[in-house]
Amino acid sequence: MNAESFRARKRSARQAGFYRAQIVTGTPRRGRPGGCKSPSRWSGQGSPRKTHRQPRRGESNGRKEERKASRKGTHMHRNTRVALMALGLAAIAAPALANPISFNGVGLYETVSYKLDGESKSTKAGQLLIEFNNQDLIAYCVDLRHTIKSDWNVDVKPANFFSGGKAAAFLYDTFASTVTNSVQAAALQVAIWEVIEDWNWINLFGGDFKFTNATNVTQQAQVYLNALPGNLSNYSPTAFILESGNYPRSQHLIVPEPTTLAALLVGLPMLLRGRRRAA
Repeated sequence: MNAESFRARKRSARQAGFYRAQIVTGTPRRGRPGGCKSPSRWSGQGSPRKTHRQPRRGESNGRKEERKASRKGTHMHRNTRVALMALGLAAIAAPALANPISFNGVGLYETVSYKLDGESKSTKAGQLLIEFNNQDLIAYCVDLRHTIKSDWNVDVKPANFFSGGKAAAFLYDTFASTVTNSVQAAALQVAIWEVIEDWNWINLFGGDFKFTNATNVTQQAQVYLNALPGNLSNYSPTAFILESGNYPRSQHLIVPEPTTLAALLVGLPMLLRGRRRAA
């Protein structure tokens, strides 16, 4: 065999899948021709790939069905939790329901002069007679920077809706029912304004809201302010804030707990307990 014939045979053998040492003998190469990794893909031989989970060793068909039901129940509980969270977020994001309110005039009051942000002002201070939720209520103003309208919409807010609100609720809860004359009514209103405007510095003659001279009203207001506890963190007010809407924008008011709202707050825990028992 000459050199040219040997090289030609060598090339043919390599193309046929032989090792170098097998070129002369012609012994077939052991292994997968062409380097294929899957015999079934190359020659149609071999078992197909298993695509379904096989039962565990020693596991009965009944146990297998129990595992499937357990996994399905877990997914259902997870989906339920996600749905409840979505409903909760939607409730938080939804706007509060606006309620109509009507102003029916003033009750007991006194005209007071004061300064707000350095500007001298004069206004009536005392009881505001309103109709809200089909009830006639005595309210007090918690918003010196707006004027009251005849009819507007409000949302019910907790007393701690803004700074000083809890102190204002304490004053209302404690003294509103004891007011019998115009000085007391005006003094309670002045004390409420003071905790709202200057909660961090209670001083009728200093701060953003202040008086320039003492009167019977300021003296009685100081009596009310002196009754404030040093710590209101554990106080649970019964008064609520009626937050004015913007069309029209009226005053925010503080009122006793509306009857229907009180019933709802009492009935809600019972409703939740009933649902838990049913579940």
